[in-house]
Amino acid sequence: MEFKGLRINIIILVIGIVLLSFFTGQHLLKIYNIDKPLKEELLAIDEINELRLVDNNGKTDIYVSFKPETNFYQVYKEIEDISSKQLGNKRGKIIIMNEPSRELEELYYKMHYAIYEGLTTNEFVKMEKNVSKIVKNYQLSDYKLWVDNQAVYLQLVNKEDSLYRRIPKNQVVSIRVEGDDVNG
Repeated sequence: MEFKGLRINIIILVIGIVLLSFFTGQHLLKIYNIDKPLKEELLAIDEINELRLVDNNGKTDIYVSFKPETNFYQVYKEIEDISSKQLGNKRGKIIIMNEPSRELEELYYKMHYAIYEGLTTNEFVKMEKNVSKIVKNYQLSDYKLWVDNQAVYLQLVNKEDSLYRRIPKNQVVSIRVEGDDVNG
């Protein structure tokens, strides 16, 4: 088929090849210049057991699991630093993959009230004392609780089983009122 001396099927084919080449190049650039070096640098951290990078609407989420006996706070901060340097504003969430035992889940459930109360009241010493009281009833290999400006970090280890949690501070809760200005 021709239009004014130009073969339309050849033009469409060339445009398709150019677009395919462009998107393939972008994808390969992301894999070899961003994802692969980031993954290699993160996997160089001994305490990381497993790592996956997942594209999430233009941002890269990092799924990570830790070995038992890890200094959770230090390793989490190291992951944040490395991923921020490599990805900048394209960094998504750091998602902790846990498969703790029922006992550790139950322990976390019992202590999460004390943790969230401490986050709400900013009484972190009291929070730590309350969490320590709860932990004393369990036979744990290791237990640690850290607080910084962004979150509370919890590490529970029971022999080969572990639970790691990062509980963010200052989460904004928005309430949207439906209807008109008068409630009731």
